[in-house]
Amino acid sequence: MEEVRRIRKERGLTQDQLAELADVDQANLSLIETGRRKPTLDTLEKLADALDVEVADFLPRAQPDLFSAVQERLTQLDFAAMSRATPAKRRRALREATDDEVSEYRRSIDRSLNNLKKWKTGEEGYIEQDQETLAKQEAFLLALRAETDPFDVRPPSKEQQAESSSHSRVATEGAA
Repeated sequence: MEEVRRIRKERGLTQDQLAELADVDQANLSLIETGRRKPTLDTLEKLADALDVEVADFLPRAQPDLFSAVQERLTQLDFAAMSRATPAKRRRALREATDDEVSEYRRSIDRSLNNLKKWKTGEEGYIEQDQETLAKQEAFLLALRAETDPFDVRPPSKEQQAESSSHSRVATEGAA
């Protein structure tokens, strides 16, 4: 366990000194520090007490960040993760995605746009929302959808083109 060695050296202790403080065998400590022996929980607790740290401090600090790992490899285009990703990461994910994944992602965006329309019109069951916030959300969703255009296997219908054009015009006017 490299962290045991690192902390021991930070404290200015030799292996002999730490072994004596922790009441563990020096040869055993050497094997633990080099990774040739897995320590028991009891030994880890003794070492932690002697070094005035927590047992958790011995665990590797370089654990992968799960959210970053998901963002780095968005093989399945998850709407929530994609909306938080940078444009460059979204483009990379779209390039790596299958046609079905791109289509499903577009459907997710379309469902969100549909719900947004219900919020904007105050449809029953949808609590009134700030129209400026809704306009910003709509502009963002439309931008996400536009990013998928080069990757879509089916061209948008005339109705979708007209709707997208009118949404873009409204979003642009609302932002001005």
